[in-house]
Amino acid sequence: MGGCFSAYSGRLPARTKQVLENENITLIDEGVTGTSSVHSQNFYHKTCIMATVVVTKQRFAIFAFGAKPLMNIGIDDERLQIVDSSVTGIDKDRLIINFDGSKFRSNESFAAQFGDREIQVEVSLHTSKAYEFYQVHQMAKTRSRYSKKSYLVSDQKHQ
Repeated sequence: MGGCFSAYSGRLPARTKQVLENENITLIDEGVTGTSSVHSQNFYHKTCIMATVVVTKQRFAIFAFGAKPLMNIGIDDERLQIVDSSVTGIDKDRLIINFDGSKFRSNESFAAQFGDREIQVEVSLHTSKAYEFYQVHQMAKTRSRYSKKSYLVSDQKHQ
C-alpha cells in the first residue's frame, strides 16, 4: 500500500475496545490497511485508511477515521442483508465490503457528513483474516434472513 498515509493508527481507543470486549469479541483485526471509496451521482472520493474490523456476539463493525464507524451494524439487523462482502487476492487476504452508506447514517458515522445524498461505499481491506470475516458475515446474513422468515411464518399462523 505504498504512498498511503493515515493519521489514524487503525487501533481502537481503549474505551471503544472495552465496550466491544463486553460484547464478547469473536473476531478482530486492528491496524488493517485499505481504501474507502465513496460515490454518489456527482461525487467520488477514494482515500487510504487504517481500520479495525471486528465481530462480536452483537455486531459487525469497521472503524476508521479516528475510530469512527464506517459500518456498525447489529448481527440481527435486517440491514445486514444489503451489505455485500467478498474476498479476493491470491491468498484470499483482501476483504471487499459494499453498502449503501445512506442506510447507515448516525451522528457518529462518517456517512453523516454527506447529508441526504445517497452514497455507495466500498471498503477494501488487506487482512489475513479476510476469509474468516467473509464467512462470519455470510452466516450472519443467512441467520438474519432465516429468523426474519420464521418470524413472518409465525405471524401468519396467528392471524
